[in-house]
Amino acid sequence: MIREKAYAKLNLNLHLIPQKLSNELYPVKFINCQVNLFDELTFKSIKNKIEGISENDLVYKAATLLKKLVNDQSLGAKIYLRKNIPVKAGLAGGSADAAATIIGLSKLWKLKLNNTQLNYLAYQLGKDVYYCLKGGLCQIEGDGSGIIPLSYKLPELWLVIITPEEKKPSTKWMYNHLDDNI
Repeated sequence: MIREKAYAKLNLNLHLIPQKLSNELYPVKFINCQVNLFDELTFKSIKNKIEGISENDLVYKAATLLKKLVNDQSLGAKIYLRKNIPVKAGLAGGSADAAATIIGLSKLWKLKLNNTQLNYLAYQLGKDVYYCLKGGLCQIEGDGSGIIPLSYKLPELWLVIITPEEKKPSTKWMYNHLDDNI
């Protein structure tokens, strides 16, 4: 049995360059750090299938993508997820869970993934997964896949998270509705 913590990420600053890249994404430049708020994942080895998690969850998608990448259908896992990161709070909870799934299942299945394979998985799962696989204090650049670890130490900070009951737009919606004619 393997246990992993999926730490929430916090954007310390965020700069969007209002000219889309060839892949239709806006280039970014910002600083991310992890906070001491995390989801907990447990992975237990079983044969042939992924269970214990909804097929709509990014954790399930990460597990099935990893299994497909290594081309071994005999691999399987029962996955338990304890959510502590608020959903749709901009803290990359789903992406952190997906990254922790890749790390946890790699340990459980005794896989040695190279950077090309990790980048492929992150590309398929979402831009925040690139950062969540690395963690720590990092500068994020380009389309979100450029991750540069920073050696600075942040002072201790307190964070108050307020999650309103009303539904907020997704990050994808926000990017799709940017006015780049400013």
